[in-house]
Amino acid sequence: MLLSTDIETTLAEMLEESARRVWRPREEIGFGQWCAENIMLRESESPDYAGHYTPEMVTPVVRLFEKFLDDPQQRLLVLSKCSQSSASSHALFEIVRRVERGVPGNIVYVIHSAEEARNIGHRLDALLADCVAANDIVDEVPADDKSTLVKRLPGKTIWLTGAGSAGALASKPGVSLVVVDEVDKHKLLKGEAETIELASQRGKTVGDRKVVAFSTPTTDDGQIWRAYLDGSRMEYRTPCPHCAELIALEVGMLRWGHCKDLAGEYDLSRVMEETLVECNSCGKLIEEKEKRRMVDTGEWVPTNYHEQPVELIEEEGAEPRPRWRPGVMSARLGDMVSFWPGSGWGDMAVERIKVGGDPLKLHGFLNNREGKPFKQGAMAAVELRHVDALRGAYKRGTVPVEPELVVFAADTQDAAWKWSIGAFTKSGDFYVSDYGISLSWREVMERARDGVIYNGEARMANFCGVDEGGHRAREVRKNVLPLAPWFVAMKGLGGLQVRSVLGWRSHQVDPDADPKAGVLVDTIECLTFDDDAFKRELYRDRILAGRKQQDALTGRNIWFPADMDESFARELCAEQLVKGENPKTGKVGWYWRVKGANDFGDAVKMCLILYAASAPHLRVGMKED
Repeated sequence: MLLSTDIETTLAEMLEESARRVWRPREEIGFGQWCAENIMLRESESPDYAGHYTPEMVTPVVRLFEKFLDDPQQRLLVLSKCSQSSASSHALFEIVRRVERGVPGNIVYVIHSAEEARNIGHRLDALLADCVAANDIVDEVPADDKSTLVKRLPGKTIWLTGAGSAGALASKPGVSLVVVDEVDKHKLLKGEAETIELASQRGKTVGDRKVVAFSTPTTDDGQIWRAYLDGSRMEYRTPCPHCAELIALEVGMLRWGHCKDLAGEYDLSRVMEETLVECNSCGKLIEEKEKRRMVDTGEWVPTNYHEQPVELIEEEGAEPRPRWRPGVMSARLGDMVSFWPGSGWGDMAVERIKVGGDPLKLHGFLNNREGKPFKQGAMAAVELRHVDALRGAYKRGTVPVEPELVVFAADTQDAAWKWSIGAFTKSGDFYVSDYGISLSWREVMERARDGVIYNGEARMANFCGVDEGGHRAREVRKNVLPLAPWFVAMKGLGGLQVRSVLGWRSHQVDPDADPKAGVLVDTIECLTFDDDAFKRELYRDRILAGRKQQDALTGRNIWFPADMDESFARELCAEQLVKGENPKTGKVGWYWRVKGANDFGDAVKMCLILYAASAPHLRVGMKED
């Protein structure tokens, strides 16, 4: 017979065992392991790697997110990334993990457009549906609480917003996670805080709050790069197979000089197969077959420390002093440690060879391949002496060389068109032939047909462009429509609008026409361009480079007729890239200051754009919007 104390002990043991069977504390696992065990990828998320998630393609990204998310001391992660990094996918994985694990707090995902926010919403829906544990939670929620952009789940609300503005973060209480995607494409409004700054203010009342901000950088004045410089500036370092020193793999360490043919030209097939990396520690060459082992054994290392006095450096055990605020982690990720198709060392070398010294292509290579910004510098003002020095030995209306391409461009004014016409050589040199003002569209067409004179023979313009001209856009489109593709409408983009250096967008000829009214609506392809990029090419790379360019025979020269008017030349001196408070936005940064009429400058710039859009050797890097 059991005593009362024995009965109590037995009952306690039985209750404890029952409780152990019903509720077991979850074993804490890292972010990377959780993703490997719970994430399924559909073809829509990853066409080539659908199925169970594996981190082998994106090892540095997984380790970065894990280092940040699993450390309760970290509050802000800033990532300046190459274009193909899977950062947005891993941010979505973390949202699913928080749903599955019941982590308290609301979530905000901010991106630059409403369309992109809907795309992110659909991707999140698929990931939640394919994660068994998370799907059980989501299935219990009424359909009305699971819209594409707002999801009200047990214990949390997820907002996906595409306002593209810092204001999208306002009025969102109890936020424990903020994801800011493509930061450099977000609108900056006068008097409004920047997105990363405002995101960092969200969730201050929540203990374990996290902010993840990432973007492909644009220029060194962009949000993401400035935030990166303020953080820990982590590099992904891998052990050299020769000296075991941890090194950060950079494009500048690639070596392909041994891959030349008998004529001294690069054999691109050999470059693709034989490119090596030179260790910046021991100087020995590394073959790409070592890349997998190097990346798998690499680690993220902070670099933003105060310089140490010599006596402290020599002192044993002396710790360097961080420059960054506690809890702020920043990193840069490039394709040198990526395993996506097209990211091999040979691929990188071939692309770098093709980029050459072209600043437009270099801009894209730095941003998309290396996760680095294009560094803008103060540009000297173009003066009359610079333009006068480029007068050639030919008269207006003529060109002194065999034209490879004749282009005509017209800048639309309120009641006229100011145009320029010229010829490009095979090497890319541009000879401005003539310029003028036309009051009617017929005059514009006739001048394009007349073309330029070479050796007494008229050469009609091959490719013509007309600026849409704001309020005259409908008129320009109607004029151009029957002449396409000889004539095209053109539109310069800046800031948030820029998706690529060159692109094509389909526009209605009549912007007010309703395509749903059952009436045929005409459309036209408009050539869009990064206005800043081509201004730099005209003023800095062609005019200010002047004789230096010509002596080097770089193929980026520009010439003007000997009898050029001073009034025309002055319009090429009206714009300068300066740093200060932009009078249009109120933000401090780089902007173009205009001091007088610059319409002929715009017309010459448009000629460069037409050449870039039509020349075969430049078309390779062109993407549609």
